[in-house]
Amino acid sequence: FFLRYMTIPAERKRLKLKEPEKYGWKPRELLASLAQIHANIFMANSEAWSAAVAADTDYYGTDPSILDHLISILTNIGTNPAVVQSIDRLRASAIEAVKNTAVDDENFEDAPEEFEDPLSCRLMKDPVKLPSGQVLDRSTILQHLLTDTRDPFSREAMTEDDLVEMPDLREQIHAWMAEKSGKAPK
Repeated sequence: FFLRYMTIPAERKRLKLKEPEKYGWKPRELLASLAQIHANIFMANSEAWSAAVAADTDYYGTDPSILDHLISILTNIGTNPAVVQSIDRLRASAIEAVKNTAVDDENFEDAPEEFEDPLSCRLMKDPVKLPSGQVLDRSTILQHLLTDTRDPFSREAMTEDDLVEMPDLREQIHAWMAEKSGKAPK
């Protein structure tokens, strides 16, 4: 959310303050910190984070150039080159995730209902069970947990540790996908 308002030129104008030092407003430091967080998460689990970023329509989906703007700003303010490189890899990976999602949406539009994520209405690739018993794709719930640490169905507190892997369902989904595309399952 903050990256959007700190990187996209039209949005940045909304964050101007007359006396930024009075409020301790240090946007360069904040932006560098947010970029470091994104880089750390990406390095820890690049596939899942790329999918989560690509799926976030409030953030990445409305203006995919957000990461291009971020890289430009980070370079201009002298951010650690390793962070900038990680963000650039995230950018490339998110672009690929968006393409893959579009292809999957087209190729697998007739997926059985139990294979679809009830929040994103997309085919799940890594289904997990929430404490409420609902099943979502891991990328969907991880994205949700970034802004709300409650189960979206029961509203009870939860963390990533509360997610239960669904290996049998995952295998069924991947087998169905392989059958539809004529390939061996992953």
